[in-house]
Amino acid sequence: MADVTGRESAVNFEKIPAVDRREDVVDFVPDAVLIVDDNGTVVRANLAAAALLGYERHAVEGRGVLDFLPFFDWNLTRLPPDSGHGAG
Repeated sequence: MADVTGRESAVNFEKIPAVDRREDVVDFVPDAVLIVDDNGTVVRANLAAAALLGYERHAVEGRGVLDFLPFFDWNLTRLPPDSGHGAG
């Protein structure tokens, strides 16, 4: 095995903002991923989600998640304040 200690990497990951790296990872996950804000708006859709929904990614982002998941009960994603889970 060759000792590669001290060699410069072809890609300097320290110079790539962390946000860009996370978005790249989400894009290439084989499962559909929708990132939704507190208002139910899709802020990020990966390539698999767009393909599954039958839209281009830019057509998914910015729309309400219920446009794509009409039977989803948004209230089920929230724990009651007195549930004892998490802060508060």
